[in-house]
Amino acid sequence: MSILTRTLTVFALLLLVVEAAPAQGRRQPQRREPPKIPTDPFTAGGTVQAVWLGRIHIHTILDQDWMIWFAPNAKIQVTGTAEPGFLARGMFVRCRVTVDQKGFGDAPVEELVLFTPSPENPVGAWPEGSEPGTEHEGGMQDHPAVGRRGRQPPPEKATYTIAGQITSVRKDLFTVNSGRGVVRFKVHEKAKINVDFADYTTAKPGDKIEITKGKMIRGLLGRAQASEVKIELAKPLADPRKKPTKKPTRRRSTPKPDQKDHKEGNERSTKGRP
Repeated sequence: MSILTRTLTVFALLLLVVEAAPAQGRRQPQRREPPKIPTDPFTAGGTVQAVWLGRIHIHTILDQDWMIWFAPNAKIQVTGTAEPGFLARGMFVRCRVTVDQKGFGDAPVEELVLFTPSPENPVGAWPEGSEPGTEHEGGMQDHPAVGRRGRQPPPEKATYTIAGQITSVRKDLFTVNSGRGVVRFKVHEKAKINVDFADYTTAKPGDKIEITKGKMIRGLLGRAQASEVKIELAKPLADPRKKPTKKPTRRRSTPKPDQKDHKEGNERSTKGRP
């Protein structure tokens, strides 16, 4: 290797060392996290004023108006009652029903519960004597009308607690799928329906509301986010297709000609009195 080649090689190595030195001492820029907005716990009670998708306007017992946004995983409980005409396809109901070998109820159901499925309120079917949500042997899955046939001949009638989704409504016949079978029954025209679900969109102005857990931006009044909400319906939920009845207006009867003249004469005669 010649002297010139050696000199060029050493010079190239020195350049690499010089360029690498600042890079090693240079610190990589750190990612700055956005500043955290200070919040305070928020609880309130009052009445519903208006309802929109994802938020609700309330008037508190302290005579304040607040706009409440629901947290993504907010726990919402709506309680009250409903009329039979409110039941529709897609809703979840729980009731006790006695069915025949074809899965039809032997009598109209007189009591139901509207609910939202959850670990505490599961979907399923439980034979008489079993509590909803508990494990049991046999039951609805062994009924010939809804599942596999058991070895023993099924009884002519059997009573179950059904919790499932309404999949069809034809006239007054409801079809409910419990995940373990399909049952069809009628609902009594004066059935008692209790509401215990998470559909806050059914709330109306005047319903009671309680926010048991939430947060608000510190110093910003009138805006808050709720993670636990309880709503109590003031009136039963009615059929949305049902038109409200108007109160009849009283019509004033027009006086007869002789009565009108007699009234005018009395008014004239009293004008001259002191």
